[in-house]
This record gives sequence, C-alpha cells and structure tokens, in this order.
Amino acid sequence: MSNIEDNESIKTLGEAIKGIEDLSKISRFFEADIRDEIETIKKEYETLKNLPDRFNNYFIEYGWIAHEEMKINIMKRAINIFDRDSLEAAERYLTEYYEEVAPQLLERIAYRPLFRDRIHLLKLAMEDYFDGRYHSCVPIFLMQVDGIVNDIKATGLFADNTELDVWDSIAGHSSGLSNLILIIKKNRMKTTNEKIKLPYRNGILHGRDLNYNNKLVAIKSMVLLVYISDWIQSIQSETERKSQYNKEREEIENTTILDIIDRYQEIKERNREMDRLHKKWSPRKNINVEMPLSGTPEHAAIAFFEYISKRNYGSPVQLYPNSILGEVSVNKKAGEFKKEFSKIELLNYVVIWVEDKGSALSEVKIDLSYKLNKFKKQKTIILRLIYEVNGELQNRLVDGGSWKIVNIEGIINLLQ
Repeated sequence: MSNIEDNESIKTLGEAIKGIEDLSKISRFFEADIRDEIETIKKEYETLKNLPDRFNNYFIEYGWIAHEEMKINIMKRAINIFDRDSLEAAERYLTEYYEEVAPQLLERIAYRPLFRDRIHLLKLAMEDYFDGRYHSCVPIFLMQVDGIVNDIKATGLFADNTELDVWDSIAGHSSGLSNLILIIKKNRMKTTNEKIKLPYRNGILHGRDLNYNNKLVAIKSMVLLVYISDWIQSIQSETERKSQYNKEREEIENTTILDIIDRYQEIKERNREMDRLHKKWSPRKNINVEMPLSGTPEHAAIAFFEYISKRNYGSPVQLYPNSILGEVSVNKKAGEFKKEFSKIELLNYVVIWVEDKGSALSEVKIDLSYKLNKFKKQKTIILRLIYEVNGELQNRLVDGGSWKIVNIEGIINLLQ
C-alpha cells in the first residue's frame, strides 16, 4: 500500500526542492547564495512530508485521520502528546480541537448542495452534542454522512463496494478514509452493554452496541462530517487538479537554471514584503458602522444586501471568494440568487459591529428586517469576509484587492 507522502503533489515538491538543492551549489556564482535557506527548507520538508502518514499510523485505529484542512501544528501536537503523555490525553486534545472546528465547518458547508437539505438535522445534532445528548446526535451524524456519500456514490459510505480513494488526496488516500470506514463498519454480532470508544455504525444503528452514549463516540461521529467535506472537495476538484498538475510538470521541464534563480528571488522579495505588511497591520479601532467606507469589509457586506433589495442578482456574484470557491458562472449563480431571494423583501439592514480577525479576515454583524413569504421577520447574522487580490488571499494593505463573502451561499439559510 502506498503512503500519503507518495502523493503526486508531495513528490513534485520534493523533486523541486532537490532541484533547488542542486542549484544552490552553484548559486553563489550568480550573486544569490541560497544554500543555508535551502537546507532549512529541506529539513522542514523531510519532517512534514510523512506527517499525515505518521498521524494515521498513530490514530486511525482510534477513529482519527489526517485530512486537508487539518493544521500541521495540530498533527504534530497530537503525536507529541501521545508520545509524552498518553492516548487519552491526545484524544482530549483532538476533541477540544474539533469542538472548535466542527461548528465553523457547519457554517461553511451549509450552502453546498450536498449539505443544504440536511443542514437542519446537522444543526440539531450539533446542538445535541454540545448539550451532552450524545445518544441523540450519534445516530444522526452516522445516518447523514452515509446519505451524503450516497448522493455521490450509489452505494453509500459504509457499503463494501464503495470506492473512496481519490487521486492526490489526504482524506481520500487509501490509508485514510477508506481504512477508517473499514474499522467503524465492522459487523457487531452480539448485543452488548460494554462501553465503546468508536462509532461502530452497524452496532449502533442496529441496536447491538447499547453503551455508545459518550463524548468520544459522539465527537468521532461528528468529525466524520469534516473528513467527508474534505473528501468531497477532493473528488470535485480532481479533474482540475490533474490538469494543473500536468501543466506545472510541463513548466518544470522547460525551466532553466536562471529561471529558477529569478523566481526564487521574486518569491523571497514577495515574502519580505508580506512580512513587512503583516507587522504593519493592526485591527481597526472605533470603526464607523453607520457610514461604511468604500473598500472596507463592512461596505462589501452592505453592498450585497443593497443589490438584493434592488432585485439585482448578477452583481452579488462578484462577492464570491475565488480563493475558496474558484471560478463561478455569473449567470448560474445569479439564477440561484434570484430563486432563493425572490421570496424575501428586505425592509432594513444595518451594520451592528465589525471585528477585524486578521490581516485578510473580518467579521461583520448585520441586523436585518425583512419579509419572508409575506411574514415579517428580524434576524442578526454574521458575515465572514476575506480580502483577495487577483483571486488570491492577501493582506488588506496590498493595493488593488476587494472583499469577498466566505459564507455567501449560506446567507439564505441564515434568513430562513
């Protein structure tokens, strides 16, 4: 069986580092000595390339796997806690991490077609989890992840013949989700009151594992949503990623030594500039929410509702985040906005507060009064906005960018 470190993107990165390492031996002749820096990069790469494999080797039998959105420091920390303390301590750490991550994920996936019709059940299950009703949330999570996969693969998540492997994926690697499902779909032949620590799907849903009502089983059931979300994104982007990979391979083959040196110097200079801007930026104070200034996240948030109030469904498409959702069809998305918001009549919308969470991220809380199917309603919602320049996430101090709404497709769900 192959490892995640054998994924094409990871191997290509290794080849690039090896090429630059060879180049560093002669770089001093071009007034660009990069030997020390390349040695640092090489050491970091050697440490990180097998980190997902190490994480899976440590934790998959206990119900945890590495995936695309999992931060490197979380994987490292969990392994260190396991080695220095215990499995129980590592699982407590992972539980706390996912208790923070999972609700944020639910907010992001609410708008996606595969999740949209299920979001009310997932929200109820999430509420049950945080209120300690583990007996209630576990079956809902297990049923819904099965149904979500069933909408993509005719045989569902837990069927023996469902293919879960995805090209150049972490969650979709054969050592990841596929192996995890093999563990939790095991047949449970006897009815038992023995406490379990894994969400055995057959034992729980068929009434054989009676003592599943605990936090570990519940969090591991909930986290299946996180794994499935990354897995779905890998499937949906597979064709585009392969095309980009082949394009990059071709560019690498046609790259000269001087090209590499020039590119390295450009990247180095760009990183210096990003570091400078990062140190220069600080969150705003005393933000004027009554009259949002042009070019601010709060102005972009209000612009969305101004467009909708005027029945302008094309202009809001420019507020889609390219760095997250990629290119979108204006006509298609405008049609979706028209279908979703035609039932809503906006009466009033005002910004309550704005919080700058980072150099490229702000949250805007808006109070809305509106009619939905002729019934008057009032809600307060939070929009998450990111700053992009030419489709890439950037520090807001970089000129030429604009603000995009991360949860733009989830707005309609927040109003219902």
